[in-house]
Order: sequence, then C-alpha cells, then structure tokens
Amino acid sequence: MSDISFYVILFTPLLSFVLTSFGESMSFKYRHMLQKILYLSLVFICFAWYALEKSIPNSTDIRVDLFLIIPCIIVQFFIVFNNRIQIRDDKIVDYMRVLELEKMHLKNNND
Repeated sequence: MSDISFYVILFTPLLSFVLTSFGESMSFKYRHMLQKILYLSLVFICFAWYALEKSIPNSTDIRVDLFLIIPCIIVQFFIVFNNRIQIRDDKIVDYMRVLELEKMHLKNNND
C-alpha cells in the first residue's frame, strides 16, 4: 500500500501538469471539468499521503521520501490554484453570451 501511495503522490502533479497544459487551448467546458478533477486530485493526494504516513513503521528514523513527497504536494497545490486563476478570463464572458444566444434562439423557436 505504501508503494502505491508513494507513486500516486509522485505522478499526480505530472499528470495534472500535462492536463492543464492541454487545457489552455481547450474550451471553457473542458477547463471547468478539469478544474473539478484537479480539486479532487488534491484531496486524493492528501489521502495518499495520509495512507503513506500510516503505513510507515514508527521505528523509521530517516525519511528520505519526504524530499520527494513534500515538493510534489506543493507543486500540486500550485497547479490547482494557478489553474483556478487562469480559468477566469474573457472566455467566460464569451461562453455566457453563447448560452444567452442559445436561450434566445430556443425561445424564438418555441414562439
């Protein structure tokens, strides 16, 4: 269990970085879905760290793995909250206009 948790913690920021780098050119709907996934990944990485800490025996003195785990968690926090800021741009206004036009179009078709 500790090996799985360790690799989850290491590879989650890498996967998040890849997804957010593709998210820059994607639609608002994709980026909104990606933001939800990133928040869940943050919770997931914290649970993985908790599981890893519980699986390590108390007799362990030297924790070399913390030199990898703590930077990975910090990077994940940065990716999640940096992406949250980038999702709020002018494309939201464009998306809202499209929704309003669709509502108007549907209303006109029903009349």
